[in-house]
Formats: sequence, C-alpha cells, structure tokens
Amino acid sequence: NRNLWKRKEYREKMLEALTKGRRKMLGVPSKSQISLFRRICRAGYKGFRLERKVLSYSLDISNRRRKFGIEVDGPYWHKRLKSHDRKRDRKLRRLGWEIVRVRTSKVHTLDLKRLIPWTP
Repeated sequence: NRNLWKRKEYREKMLEALTKGRRKMLGVPSKSQISLFRRICRAGYKGFRLERKVLSYSLDISNRRRKFGIEVDGPYWHKRLKSHDRKRDRKLRRLGWEIVRVRTSKVHTLDLKRLIPWTP
C-alpha cells in the first residue's frame, strides 16, 4: 500500500525486517530494490541481502556465497554514471563476481529464472 510507505515508522520497520537486523545500512534501498528483493525471497532464493559492501562498493542486492550481485538502475541516477558503473563492474568481475543490471522499469515484470542463474 503506497500510503503505508509514506509513514516513517512503516519504512523503518520494513527496512529493518528486510535487512535482517544488520547494524548499519550502507545506503537506503529504493522501492524498486526492495520490491525485487522481496520477489527473490518469495521465490525461495536463499542468501540474498540488500546493500552489501564489497570492496569500497555497495551492491544493491547480492548473494555473497555465489558471488552474484544485482544492481537496480534508475533513469536519473545512472544516466550520468555509466562509465563509473562499467569500471566498478569490471573490478568486481575480476574478483569473480557476476553482476547483473536491471532497470527500475523492468523490476516488476522480470522473469527471476532468467535473472538468477540457479534454481531456488
């Protein structure tokens, strides 16, 4: 419910529940990141976390054991940062991470089986 999301207490409780009591958030997840994270969890995938730090970077959604990261790209933020994103992705790939980028406009219609290369 969109009206609930406007309430500060609701947002704080939701974020706390989604991050499983982590002490410190690296960034505040967007609605699109939270929505995709919830879809992944409901589909039965294990080990995913919001806002995980790898090197000096923060991955939007990631699974450390599988070295798999999902970056949710919004239209405004990322149109100016594409070269930075490519450099960052190259560094993470050298460390063995697989990075997938998803547009915010596609979050609700994505086929998770195509996005995540293993079954839950």
